[in-house]
Amino acid sequence: MTQATFRIAIRHEGQFINAYLATMDTMEGAKLVASIDHELCVLDPQIFELFKDAMLRAMPAVVGLIGHKIDRIEIRDAPAHEHAGHA
Repeated sequence: MTQATFRIAIRHEGQFINAYLATMDTMEGAKLVASIDHELCVLDPQIFELFKDAMLRAMPAVVGLIGHKIDRIEIRDAPAHEHAGHA
């Protein structure tokens, strides 16, 4: 099992908010982990907070499934080059 640093990339894409497992500097090769309807998150922001928490809790298992070991999980804003439209 290799060790790497990943991030949870949460992006508003169309009608959905998608959560990806991505490397720190790029979305290239990112894996879609889960989606939730954007309108639900707008109607009740607590739903969005629960979605983010669920993604944080699920990531160690997801990382293990793709053959890596968690080095660390960082929570931070997306890099500037990923800020476009609803991304």
